[in-house]
This record gives sequence, structure tokens and C-alpha cells, in this order.
Amino acid sequence: MTKENELAKSNIKVRVYVVVLVSILFLVLVSYGYFYVSKNQADDNTFVGGCFNTTFTDGDSISIENAVPMNENEGQSTNPYNFTLTNTCDKPIKYYVILNVKNNSFNSKFINVSTSSGYSQRLDTVPTNTMDGTIDQGYTQSYILKTGMLDKKSITENIKLWLNDGITVENLNSESNSSFTAKIKVKVEVAQEYKLATTKIKKIVEGEPTNTTDVITKEAPDGASCTNTLAYDGTVDNNLRYVGSNPCNYASFNNESWRIIGVMNNIDDGTGNKETRIKIAKNGFINSYSWDSSANEINSGKGINDWTQADLMRELNGDYLDTTLTANTMWYRGSNNSLTGAYTYTFGLSAKSQELIGNAKWSLGGYNSYNVTAGAIYGYERGTSVWGSENGEVCNDGACPRATSWTGKVALPYPSDYGLAVGGDARTRCLTIDLVNYISSCNINTFWRSSSPQWLLTPYSTNSFIAHYINSNGALGFVATSGIYFARPTAFLNSSAIITGGNGSAEDPYVFG
Repeated sequence: MTKENELAKSNIKVRVYVVVLVSILFLVLVSYGYFYVSKNQADDNTFVGGCFNTTFTDGDSISIENAVPMNENEGQSTNPYNFTLTNTCDKPIKYYVILNVKNNSFNSKFINVSTSSGYSQRLDTVPTNTMDGTIDQGYTQSYILKTGMLDKKSITENIKLWLNDGITVENLNSESNSSFTAKIKVKVEVAQEYKLATTKIKKIVEGEPTNTTDVITKEAPDGASCTNTLAYDGTVDNNLRYVGSNPCNYASFNNESWRIIGVMNNIDDGTGNKETRIKIAKNGFINSYSWDSSANEINSGKGINDWTQADLMRELNGDYLDTTLTANTMWYRGSNNSLTGAYTYTFGLSAKSQELIGNAKWSLGGYNSYNVTAGAIYGYERGTSVWGSENGEVCNDGACPRATSWTGKVALPYPSDYGLAVGGDARTRCLTIDLVNYISSCNINTFWRSSSPQWLLTPYSTNSFIAHYINSNGALGFVATSGIYFARPTAFLNSSAIITGGNGSAEDPYVFG
């Protein structure tokens, strides 16, 4: 037994490294414009050490035999190389998925790689691995494909590699007889300093009563200008939220300032698996756009209030997540499918940031007024009242009734996210009044405050083209989806996300890993 295995098995309280290896051989030959790829692995590789287990499965390895260069959609449909990671330890484990390359005579710009999160990038843009002990003798290059945090459970990861369609006819000649040989390596760290983000935030209010919505105030970090104020929201899920005008919920995400909305319970990942996850929102906007727009003959060009087909949904989960964009694009901005909203591609989520967020099942229940309290609309958001669900409501826009849920990565805040974040002495009163009246003491006691009107996710339930938003006075309102208001990207971190640094202040924001 190696020293590393002994340390892992004894679970001592220091950082240790457990290395798990599996080799995959890719031999690529150019012949009449076709590529032949084979692998060199006969059996499953299983590693069991202490309370960590990894199984590499031979049967589902990457196969692109006799394939011509592929575009993005074709590459993502190739068979993945699957492997399972299992942690039965009482502590979270951080893992790194590393690609060690022995030989690559291809231009690395022609090789695309993707992981289980679904994004892909060219191999030459993947971060280089600089960690000691993770580049084997005889291997020349090493890349970190993915990092993650694994709590006490099992997950399946996968890797896909393919030759992208950047290979032109001229390139085919220069790449003739090129080859690529590599293997996957998993490095594991068991370390005291790694803390699940959900656990770390909940620990701030540890020991405080959970059956009240009163503000919980804890000592702020030294030198911080924020206040460490949180509160339970009293909903059926009793989420723990940051509240007040400037709580210590700052996070550095995507090299930008974001805010932690709170620790949300019972978040479905779209497969029925419910977890406790951190919800985050950009501390600002990417620009002003329409929620949706439509042709003039459909709802008079004012759009369709169904998020599953909304223009902004497609844009936030399209261009905003597209790491291959190299130029600005245009998004919908105005009625009658007006495509005039400039989108700056550098605002998009980086590949590293996308690794930290995951799919969530977003509830799309609607409501027919702005006269509603923050706690009440939380229930309506998760309800089934939508346009087309009532007798006599007729749809002529191809979406009837409206969907009541959507699974994806990036959406918008809910009205309840705004209303339930109120803090200070005004909290008790504000939670009892309608959100349309959040224009005075309520508005100034929430970190959502902005003079810029911003879109919310929730549709109006008794109209086919209206959705809710926060107006410039800080009150809940509703307007045609073709209106032009600011978009604040909102997402859920993976349940395995950790906080690797920072204290939540604007001066030293939390850093996720």
C-alpha cells in the first residue's frame, strides 16, 4: 500500500493526495479526409482507498471512429467516457479531473473537450495543470478539465473529445498522420479547510431559532462595510436568506461582483433529485432587453409570457453561456421581434464559472396582480396558475397552457427573492404589506435596490403577454414582455460548491470552488 493510500484510509486531518489513473489511447490517422480513432483499455479500472472510490468504465469510452471533423452539436452527441466518483467520508472531498497528454501532433486548436456540465472549449484554452505529482513521466502536457467538491454521495462524470470543424481542407494535408495519446487522471484532496458553501453560510447562524423570520445579526468581518444579517423566510421551504441594504453576501464569480441570495432548500436539479443549494445573482445587469418579443400577428407583437420559449431565456442560456463567441451579438429589444439589443460577448459566463453552476427546475407559476405580499407570492411562483389554465382562456400563440416549470441554468430573480430580502427595522412591517408598496422604507432596506427597472421570472397568470418586473421606484409591477428592462442573471451553484476564500464583504468577497 502506498503512503498516499495509507493517509487517505486513516483519514488524518491534513491535506492528502490520492491519485487515480486510467489510460485512454487515441490514435488518429487522416485518410481520404476521415479520422480513425481507437482506444487502448480492456477492463474497468476501480480504485478504492479509505472512504473514496473511483470506477472508470471501459464500455462507455469515447468513440469517434471513422468520423470527419465535427461541429459543436455533433461533438456533444458523441459517446462520453464515463467514470463514477464515490465519497463515503464524513468530510467533503475536492477532486480534479486532469488530462495528461503523452503525444499530440495535432494543432491543439483542432481538439475540443467537454465535461459533464455540457460546455466545451478548445484544448488550447483549457487551464494548464501546474500541480505537483500529477504529470506522469513520459507525458508532456497536462490540463485541468474540471474541479469539483464531492459531499457524501456518488456522482458520474464524463469526458468527450472530438476534432472540431475548424479543420479546413488545407489543414487536412498538414494534419495527415497526426496522433493524440492521453489519459485521464483524478486527483483527490481531503482537507479541513474545504467547506461546502451551504454549510459555511448556515454555520453563521448556527444555534439561532429557525421558526422566526426576524433578522439574525452576527458580527461582521473586520474592516468590512457590510452587515452580517440573515433571516429565515418562513415559507414552506424555510430558506435562509441574506437580508438588508448591504449584507455580507458579496461573491467574486466570473471575475465580477455577484450577491448570494441565500441557502435554498428542496431545489430540484431537473431529475427529481432535491438538494440544498446556494442561489446567486449578478450584482448589476448585463443590459436592457425584452423578456420576449413576437411577430405582429402574435399578441400584437408584444411577446409570449412562457419562459420555456422566451427570447431572454434562449439568450441567457445561449450566447451568455457560449464560450466560443468572439464578437458581440444582437438580442431582442422591443415589440415585433425587434432585434436591436446589443449584447457584449465578454459579459458571458466563463467555462470555469459554468462548472460551478448546474441545472435547476425553476417554477413558473404566475399571479394576476402586484397586490401580494412577498411570502404569498412565493407560493404562487410554485403554483400552477398560468395563462391557459383557466376555462375560457384561449391561446393563439402556440403555447397553451403556459409551462409551470423549466429546467436550465440561468434565469431571472423571483418577486419573492426581492421581497423576502428586506431587512432592518422595516422587515416585520414590510413582510405584511403588498409588494406594490415597497417604495419607501422597504425598498431602501434590501440589497436589490436599484433605480433601473428590472425583469423578474414570474408571468402574469391572466394575460398572454405580461410578466412581472420591479419598477424604478422599487415596487412590483407588470408589463408587456416586449418591454425593455434590465436583465440580472440568476443561477444555482452546484450542491458540491465550496467557499475557498473571502469573508463575504465587498472588500473581500467569497470565492467559490
